[in-house]
Amino acid sequence: MAPSPLPNDDTLSVPAKERIDKQQDLLTPASMAASPGQDDAVTYALGETVGRYAMQKWLGRGGFGDVYLAWDGQLHRSVAIKVPRRDRFRSTEEEDQFFEEARTAAQLKHSAIVAIHDVGRHTDGTPFVVMDYVEGRSLEQVLKSERPAFRRIAEIVAQVAEAVQYAHDRGIVHRDLKPANILLDTAGRPMITDFGLARRWEQPVAAAQPSTPLAGTLQFIGPEVLGDSGPVGPAADVYALGVTMYQAMAGRLPFEGSPAEVIAKILHAQVPLPMAVRPEVPEPLQRICLKAMEARPEDRYDSARGLLEDLRRWLEGREVLARPRRYDAELYGKLTNHYTDIRTWHEQRLITLAEMDRLMRPYWFMMQEELPGRRLLRLLPWEALLIRLGGWFVLLGSLLWPVFYWEEVPTRLARVLAVGLPALGLNLAGWAFHFGGGRANARIFLAIGAMLVPLLAAVVLCEYGWLYDYQTDALELLPGQPLEEPSPFIFPSNLQLTVAAGALVAYSLLLLRICGNRIFAICLGIGAYAFLTGLLLRCGLKHWVNHEQVARALVCYLVLCALFWPGSVAWAKRVGKRQAAWLFMFFPVPFVLLMTALGWYGSVEWFRDKAESLTEDQTKNIWWIINGDVYWLAAILVLRSHAGFIRFWGAFFLFLVPVSLLLPTNLLFDQGFHVIGQLGDAPVTIYELLCCLFAVGLVVIGMKLSQATLAVPGLIGLGVVVFRVTWAHFDEYLSWPLAVTLGGAAAMMAAGVSWVLRYRLHRRTMI
Repeated sequence: MAPSPLPNDDTLSVPAKERIDKQQDLLTPASMAASPGQDDAVTYALGETVGRYAMQKWLGRGGFGDVYLAWDGQLHRSVAIKVPRRDRFRSTEEEDQFFEEARTAAQLKHSAIVAIHDVGRHTDGTPFVVMDYVEGRSLEQVLKSERPAFRRIAEIVAQVAEAVQYAHDRGIVHRDLKPANILLDTAGRPMITDFGLARRWEQPVAAAQPSTPLAGTLQFIGPEVLGDSGPVGPAADVYALGVTMYQAMAGRLPFEGSPAEVIAKILHAQVPLPMAVRPEVPEPLQRICLKAMEARPEDRYDSARGLLEDLRRWLEGREVLARPRRYDAELYGKLTNHYTDIRTWHEQRLITLAEMDRLMRPYWFMMQEELPGRRLLRLLPWEALLIRLGGWFVLLGSLLWPVFYWEEVPTRLARVLAVGLPALGLNLAGWAFHFGGGRANARIFLAIGAMLVPLLAAVVLCEYGWLYDYQTDALELLPGQPLEEPSPFIFPSNLQLTVAAGALVAYSLLLLRICGNRIFAICLGIGAYAFLTGLLLRCGLKHWVNHEQVARALVCYLVLCALFWPGSVAWAKRVGKRQAAWLFMFFPVPFVLLMTALGWYGSVEWFRDKAESLTEDQTKNIWWIINGDVYWLAAILVLRSHAGFIRFWGAFFLFLVPVSLLLPTNLLFDQGFHVIGQLGDAPVTIYELLCCLFAVGLVVIGMKLSQATLAVPGLIGLGVVVFRVTWAHFDEYLSWPLAVTLGGAAAMMAAGVSWVLRYRLHRRTMI
């Protein structure tokens, strides 16, 4: 992919241009000639005493100042003294900041970091810093005279990255990493020097203000520092390490020219590939280098430790994990071209629709970007797990109140708050995350909160008597009178249940339209079936069931099932295919379940078939054979669809054809499990323990593998376990649902606090 054209100076941001124009002296080219006694440098004669140190030799100059070899007369050792240039400080506050930064850097005690021993002022007021004297050469001098082996380069950068990570762990960024500040002692061990620009990054310096000095060497400063991207953090050191590695491998800097040209290239141009400059550069090292030099901080390594680990993998002969966005962009372009070619082959009738699907299926997964939820699980796995499990327990705890304890809650307000507070809290937190940029957490909170909306609506309508419209005991799903006097508790009517389900449908539509995530399509599907159930209850569903007319209700549900097919196609054309794919799921799965149920009840109600043995029941056998033919017809229609998410279900229907024709039976067992203890008022069996462990295991494994097909059944199984435990062990304990709800809320709060802290740390690392 060709680099973008180089812009002129007019494309630079105003803050960057002003700082560049005012501070050319601080943005020094790496190749700047060093000699004493020039510009505003502070010069000392040999033998002159600075503090207790006797100057012996001038060693060199950088953008910050001059370095001298001196003798410590008290401790009898050679030291290096760094003296800032006269124009380095423009106020006493900047000098005080210089001393504070030196004291900060003096806290670092690492074998690959040159230690700072002392700070002070000369008699003329000039400040200075005293550090270890390392006998040897700088990496810059080595690169000018020889080309180190690539393995040697990787070893040096890895040791430097380890030291940089050590400093970052203590809240200190170097801000001026470059080959000139990496010294190689007589044994060849690298040591980082010149922490004169280092500072703590818990309170970083904003890089976007025109009055803020741009510190460091120009070619090693990241785009976020030169641009308007805010404060300087550890990501700037990672970028500088990448540039250092680039220079060592390619024998040149990635961007060269005048300061304005270099800045324009850093901000807008692509980094020339090291292998294009020097073909013998190992490709894995090129990947590592490009990953460290990503233009956006969030695309680089999360920390210097990530760079170190990849270098170690290469040194040990293992696969490198780095994948620069440049590689992804190039791969995406090639895949898109191939994807288009496959579609063209189908349009030209060179391949069938089924063959096109087989060819395109691998590309669907390779071209799909990493979902926010997967990224969250990769970066913060346990927080995400706690948020999901905690939210699920909040939902279960809220459901336990009306199912088991409603008549024991004394007041109307207490009953409303028992459901209202969790519902309100989850939804407010979800919208706060959504508008605050935390889309992954927003999806979790809003999805659980949406499931509490119909429960809250039903409780409010029931408690305040709104839209009651009670029909008859034969039609109403729940009885209309209190269970025990003088409790004010009453059950919701069919109309109130229908309105509550409608609230879920409306809220899910809102969430799906604004947030656009597929999980809200699931909420919408659930709400649609619940709303239809409410309407059927108003039409006599309870009477149908009680008088063996279940098949009539099943046919009504099949009508709704069929509507999900055209509805999903219409949604895909107007909004998005990803949401439509999950809406369409509510056609094939319920369709199969309803057809199976219709085979049983239809044969009984319409053909008066009372046989119970499947092996002797010819009517049911014929019905399910017909079901197999229906599935075969559905598979043909599905596989001919132009929508890929519909064709996906073709294999599902084809699988059901032989299953329906062979009429398999299910074996159920629930006996023979030993008692292992006592819980509440009932014994605990191995069966209950295994169910709980299996459900939690499915959730954990499914989330770690990003497989909803494992996690969702696990959550459902966990819900079954909670209800079973409530019914069998804690039916008389009013504190049990409160404990479940508070336990889930505490887990979510702990995970949320941990996530916020780690997210802030992650953001600081990236900027």
